[in-house]
Amino acid sequence: MDITIRNLQTKIPIRLPAVKRIAQRTLDYLGENQGDISIVFVSPQRMKLLNARHLNHHYSTDILTFDYRQGADGFLIAEIVICPSVAKHNAILFGKSVAQEIALYVVHGLLHLMGFDDHSPQKTALMRKKEAEVISYLFTRGG
Repeated sequence: MDITIRNLQTKIPIRLPAVKRIAQRTLDYLGENQGDISIVFVSPQRMKLLNARHLNHHYSTDILTFDYRQGADGFLIAEIVICPSVAKHNAILFGKSVAQEIALYVVHGLLHLMGFDDHSPQKTALMRKKEAEVISYLFTRGG
């Protein structure tokens, strides 16, 4: 698995090696080992532009996931875009660190790529359960 991390914003410090480690360990846990994933950190302005362009939502959001796979060969090609400023806001709101919130977004984006979605209450509940399982593996059990 090739994982590329880019930080295109300057307001919130990001520990890029830690993000890459979280992504790799999550993918290992989920059994995904073939593909190319890019994780990009952007400003609220850029996130708002991407959200408007791709989802017709005219506001900044926490994370966008783009799955570029074509065909049925199973080779994962994807991009996860994260807005650290939104992560900081949500971290304060939920009593977490920014690093914890970003870890959750990485896991969330990867779960989207594995077929999970959050477009109905039932599917959201399944996704939240899987997020908690992966986060527990990553941080509590020493996985």
